[in-house]
Amino acid sequence: MSFIFQSQPIRYDLRKVLKPGARVAWVASRYRDFMKPGEIVYLWLAGESKVRGIYGWAEITSKHPQPDANGIFRVEITYRRNFLSHECGNHLTIDEIRSNNVLASMLILRVPVGTNFLLSDEENVEICQLIREKYGEDWLPPTRKS
Repeated sequence: MSFIFQSQPIRYDLRKVLKPGARVAWVASRYRDFMKPGEIVYLWLAGESKVRGIYGWAEITSKHPQPDANGIFRVEITYRRNFLSHECGNHLTIDEIRSNNVLASMLILRVPVGTNFLLSDEENVEICQLIREKYGEDWLPPTRKS
């Protein structure tokens, strides 16, 4: 199982905070029951077309999302890859994502409201293919073994 976690540039700008190895507690507003250690999270920045897209990926590192002091459920993730640090210096853009027939109908593109989006296995495979083509094998997330 894999996810897209979305942030807004005015609240949490991935271009500034995505540092591989950093652990953060991300809001887990939906699909909490599916979030398990080792699951892959693609990190999406919302906003204008020129900035919208996937900036990297992380792994879920906590056992279960837990409520914080304000009752907001959060899940711990560890950032693994920041695509801006690749030699091409760019994220997976909204145009690259929309040009893929499978990804063009992802929930985050149809109804971009929320923090967490569950991906189908097919969507995950297609995102990995885009990563492979743009950044190379070393930038891919690990394959989950059931």
